[in-house]
Amino acid sequence: MKWTEYSNNLLKIHYYVCLMDVERIARLARVALSPEEISKFSKDMKEVLNMFRVLDDVDVSDTPITMHPVEVVNIVRPDKAGKSLSKAEIFSNEKNEEDGYFKGPKTLE
Repeated sequence: MKWTEYSNNLLKIHYYVCLMDVERIARLARVALSPEEISKFSKDMKEVLNMFRVLDDVDVSDTPITMHPVEVVNIVRPDKAGKSLSKAEIFSNEKNEEDGYFKGPKTLE
């Protein structure tokens, strides 16, 4: 098989894969698409994928692997025990208190 034949076969496979991808995405999104719309979105999808192929040419051999593009720092304050309110203070304005607990409405009969 010549390279051009092989390349053309790959393009045909790629075309059908894009059609199937568009059909699957439309089905998952519960969107009804006509065959013309599927063909149009397939072409659009191929263009987007080709734009991302530019990234294949970027040399990242000297770039360290990172998990986050920016440094993650903990902004939570330290957990320190402090002075708590007494039960009397907690329930001083509460009318729905019973045996030292908050009394809420019934959820089950």
